[in-house]
Amino acid sequence: MATDRYQGLRDALAAGPTEGPWAYEPHGDTDDYGVGVLWDEHDQPQRGRCEAGAMFVVDPVVPELRGQTNAAYIAAANPAAIRALLAERDALREALQWYASMSKRMGNAAVAGDSQAILALMKDIAVDYGGRARAALTDGEKA
Repeated sequence: MATDRYQGLRDALAAGPTEGPWAYEPHGDTDDYGVGVLWDEHDQPQRGRCEAGAMFVVDPVVPELRGQTNAAYIAAANPAAIRALLAERDALREALQWYASMSKRMGNAAVAGDSQAILALMKDIAVDYGGRARAALTDGEKA
């Protein structure tokens, strides 16, 4: 059985990290930033860069971090985003595995010269795989 190279991410998500959305804000005139759950004056969670002092930090994720690029990356890689990426990846992988199985069956039918089986498999591939692929892609767009 193949090893899931994303198991570390799955385990980290299962451990219950701080839910987002996450935002980041500069600390003064330095190159230091903080990442966390930030709310505006209307108690609305914020995303992306926020100006220092304009938000209320509800839950710091990384209180002190060097560099805006790192802060932006960490804020964007919040648990909801990672869950959505993994779900989309899993759905697409499942669709590809189904297609690989159908391709193998198609090859076996071709070797056997079974034209009826080939036609039936072509129909299944056209209908089922198209639906599976569309569903996987639609799920990814929702996230």
